[in-house]
Amino acid sequence: HYPIQEYLYVTLTDHIYCSYQALTQGRYKDSNLPDISAKYPVAFQIAKEAFEIYRQKLTENFPEDEIIRIAYHFINAEGENPYGVVALNKNNNPANSKITLSGSSHIDFGANNGGIAVYGQNTTINSAGRITLGSNGLGINAKGNSTLNLTGGTITSTGAGAKGIYSDNGFTNTNTSIDLQGDNSIAMFANGDITNSATIRVGNSTNASSPAIAMYGRSITNTGNVQAGEKSIGIYSNGGNASVDGILGIGSEGTGIYKIGGALNLNNGLIFNIGDGAVGVFADNATISDLRTGPTTLGTSSI
Repeated sequence: HYPIQEYLYVTLTDHIYCSYQALTQGRYKDSNLPDISAKYPVAFQIAKEAFEIYRQKLTENFPEDEIIRIAYHFINAEGENPYGVVALNKNNNPANSKITLSGSSHIDFGANNGGIAVYGQNTTINSAGRITLGSNGLGINAKGNSTLNLTGGTITSTGAGAKGIYSDNGFTNTNTSIDLQGDNSIAMFANGDITNSATIRVGNSTNASSPAIAMYGRSITNTGNVQAGEKSIGIYSNGGNASVDGILGIGSEGTGIYKIGGALNLNNGLIFNIGDGAVGVFADNATISDLRTGPTTLGTSSI
């Protein structure tokens, strides 16, 4: 029995996709990570079995370096999930169930490895309070047909693998600031569309193949302040359309906007700061229909 936290399927899927893309495009680089098979034998064995599946399903040339990378994902996601606030609603109508974090509330999981501060299933979640996470913690998990009202407060962490918001649907973040400085963190993830006008920050990543991500969703509309550290990704739009305004800052060797499919609009109010060796926009089968950015700062060897 190897207990893991449920966000693993998000982070590991994203990692495998990025590695496969890098491999097929000739950009793959070995990680040179240390051998951890003796220290973490169970996670390493699970990673080896997963690796063989990926080789069968994707390509026989999938590099063995991926075994250690996959193992780290299982190590980071290990642990049971303590919960802060939970609402389970068997009715699909979120109006019948409600969670409200007032401005004076504080859920502190900072000393925990893992944990979910707010878990709502088919629930209206109103958040204006403070949430502090440790390594591998998850701030708000909006499952099923849940509705998110993010009107204030903060979600913060300095631990690796933290996740700010996960939603089965889309959501709008009006004013909840998220600051996750640990490696391999994801500030906001949605299986649907994201509209953001708040300040979102993620820190540096040790490995560009397993980056921290500020926003991941289908269609993304941003007018807020998005900051991503070294080797991290600011905005990741997978399908749908993306419209980017506000402020977007990317550290060295990071990617400002990673766009798969759909259309991308860079509006003339966008302030774009691109670090050394970073990529401003990476588009895969996507249409860039507007490049009217505002002030843009390019670092050395940036694109």
